Amino acid sequence: MPLQILIPAGAAIIVIIVLIRIYPLLHIFISKLIFGKLSSRYIATYKSYAGQSPYPYCIKDDFINHIAGFYKETNNRKEFETNKDILFQDIPFGTKTKGILKSNRKPFCINANRLELFDLKVFGYRDQMFTSDLKKYFFFVNGEFALGQLTFKSPLPENMKEIVGVIGKKYLNNSKMDSNNFIIRGKNSEVLLCEYNGFHLSISYLSRAFPHINEMLDNYWDASTNLSFGKQSSFEAELMEKL
Repeated sequence: MPLQILIPAGAAIIVIIVLIRIYPLLHIFISKLIFGKLSSRYIATYKSYAGQSPYPYCIKDDFINHIAGFYKETNNRKEFETNKDILFQDIPFGTKTKGILKSNRKPFCINANRLELFDLKVFGYRDQMFTSDLKKYFFFVNGEFALGQLTFKSPLPENMKEIVGVIGKKYLNNSKMDSNNFIIRGKNSEVLLCEYNGFHLSISYLSRAFPHINEMLDNYWDASTNLSFGKQSSFEAELMEKL
């Protein structure tokens, strides 16, 4: 083969190899540039090549677990109503992600997932209260702040008592709280849920003031729980045949 043909062919092969090698980096860079470094599109693109998110995860379980307490009724949980507005860290629900980032430092962890019904983001921040590690999470539904959560890892009993006592003083006119599991419904259609599972104390704040967000969360809950029920029913049907 003539040299004048071999040289261009060799150069073309080298260019193709280089493009194949740098394509993942180029794809990641363009995705970050177009959609933003906190977008679910960029994070999904990054994960498709690296096998992991570019950021530490805030939650590793299913989002359904973080709203289940607002939907499921339990016999041992007390319910209250307050004539006061409930807020999470004095930040209005419905605030956009950029608004949270402006009023808070850079989050130490981020989740960004494109669920079937909406785009979910979670920003996480570390803090300290008493001798317990405190983590603060902001959950966004299609870019709007809808759920806030405080989690205390292995809190001491006396610290839990004081935390719960402050909640009673703030929202229930100094009512004595004798339980670590309760729910308070606010005047502004916000709901505060306190849960203790023996290891973590979680205080969650859910907004029910935005009909479009309510509809998405309700549909997500229905779809997730119906799916779980369907799996259980299939399992039971299989047992019926074998037992």
